[in-house]
Amino acid sequence: MARIRGPYDLEWGNNTLADVSEIDIDWDQDEEEYSTVQHNRFVVDGGILVRVTLTLLRSDIPALAAVLPQYYVPENGTLSTGESVDSSLGAIDVVPNCDDEIRNDLDITSCANPGQTMRLVNARTRISGVDNPDKLRTVMVEFIGEAEGGTGVVQWFMQNSIS
Repeated sequence: MARIRGPYDLEWGNNTLADVSEIDIDWDQDEEEYSTVQHNRFVVDGGILVRVTLTLLRSDIPALAAVLPQYYVPENGTLSTGESVDSSLGAIDVVPNCDDEIRNDLDITSCANPGQTMRLVNARTRISGVDNPDKLRTVMVEFIGEAEGGTGVVQWFMQNSIS
């Protein structure tokens, strides 16, 4: 039996994510338990919610724009507070807006050749925390898999083995 090991390559949509210091996966499945008068017990499985939180060591504007495009304001754009963005890098303006959810698959691929990929299907992103210690700011970004009905929430497959 093979062990799936890192280092890992991470892609969200067409963006390769670099300088990720931590991957945290939270798996939650609803269930209902029923007992019969014959003293049997049954568990009925419900919906699955998977969240992957990445801790980004690279937390500059381009890196954040890649994973949080809903908050990106390009050069000559206007921030929510009225200022114009004069930098070619743009800016990040964290304004809650449910109309701007952008979804992509998050692929986490192991280092083997070929690697094995774990895919979080149809994930959206949000900031789940910021740590600003003395030496390095890190940003935690949560990817929430919200697959459409009848579609898997998570998939595992060999790298380059699906088309």
